[in-house]
Amino acid sequence: MSGGSQQTQTSISSAPPWVQDAGADYLGRARDVANVGYTPSPNQTVGPNAAQNTAWQAVQNRALNGSPVQSAANSTLTNTINGGFLGGNPYLDSMVDKAQGDVVRNYNNVVRPGQDAAMIRSGSFGNSGLQQQTQDSDKTLQDSLGNISTQLRGQNYAQERQNQQSALSMAPTFANQDYTDANQLLQAGNQQQQFSQNAANQNYNWWQEAQQYPTSRLNVLGNAIGTVQGNSRTQTSTTPGTSTAASIVGGGLTAAQIGSLLGMFGK
Repeated sequence: MSGGSQQTQTSISSAPPWVQDAGADYLGRARDVANVGYTPSPNQTVGPNAAQNTAWQAVQNRALNGSPVQSAANSTLTNTINGGFLGGNPYLDSMVDKAQGDVVRNYNNVVRPGQDAAMIRSGSFGNSGLQQQTQDSDKTLQDSLGNISTQLRGQNYAQERQNQQSALSMAPTFANQDYTDANQLLQAGNQQQQFSQNAANQNYNWWQEAQQYPTSRLNVLGNAIGTVQGNSRTQTSTTPGTSTAASIVGGGLTAAQIGSLLGMFGK
């Protein structure tokens, strides 16, 4: 026959009173920190200033509407390529008239008086030879006048044809200005977008702070509680108890108690 019981002993070791007081104060302070309301961090983005806004607007207007000078140049270039000036030189007629007028005046002031003087010296205005010379001179005058007109108009035409060829070579450069204006508009848009993106990033940072704030407050309080609990530990141990047989042998029981125990173990 054997029997016995185990005894459980619990010992509580606590920190000294002055440590307990400090722990209670620490826990109270942690609770105060944990209960502090949320305050967003300061805004770290700077928006565009008045000069930038004005510059952006100017760039946008120029990019969308173009330059008046460039528009006039485009119009002239297009007109030149289309041959608009081949027969439309407003000064050409004046140039022809002036050149022909100089020839006519020279004829009237020099050639014709000489012919008349020859007629006078011959004593007859019906001299067939002199008349033929006069007719030849008149024809030469007409030919000269015609040549002047043809030459000047031909030179003007040739010059305008040359201008057309030059305009054709310049056309790609003029057309590329549209891409330059569009690129300026794109750069202005990218700069404006960057300011908007900075503001969006700031708002996102604030949102993250607000989401993490409750957890951070709980961590403050939880760490404080853990620190205080660490200063006070409870230890539990179990030790074997005294067996029934040992109690009987020791004679510590009465006859009635022994009989009762024997009856219990006999069951």
